[in-house]
Amino acid sequence: MDLQAMDRCHRIGQTRPVHVYRLATSHSVEGRIIKKAFGKLRLEHVVIGKGQFEQDRAKPNALDEAELLALLRDEQDEEDRMIQTDITDEDLLKVMDRSDLTGPPANADAAPLVPLKGPGWEVVVPTKSGGGMLTSLTS
Repeated sequence: MDLQAMDRCHRIGQTRPVHVYRLATSHSVEGRIIKKAFGKLRLEHVVIGKGQFEQDRAKPNALDEAELLALLRDEQDEEDRMIQTDITDEDLLKVMDRSDLTGPPANADAAPLVPLKGPGWEVVVPTKSGGGMLTSLTS
C-alpha cells in the first residue's frame, strides 16, 4: 500500500524531489496494519534472500526455526522500544525540515542532517537501484 503511494509520487517526468511521510498512531488499527505490512516485507526479503530464486538448484535454503524466532523477537523488541518512547518537538522539527528540497544538493559523503532513525520514527531512503525499504533490511 505505501510502496504503491511512493511510486505514484515518482511519475515519468517528475523532476522535483519528493518526501513521503508515513504517519500512524501507535496502538491503533493503522499502526497494526503498518506493522504487519513491514513484517511481511521483512519476511519476504528473508525468503527471497535465502532462496535467491534459482530454480535449477536441488534444494533452496529454507528458513529454520531459529531464524524465524529471531525475526519475530527483533520485531517485538523494536515494537516495545517504540511504545516506550515519545518524539520530542526538536526531533519532529528535524524530520519535517524540508530545507534540503529548496537548497543546493547535499554532498553524498556528508553526514545526513537528520538521523535515519529516532525514538518513534524512521527515515526510509530509496536507493539508486530503486530498492527503497527492502534494501535497508538484512537477511
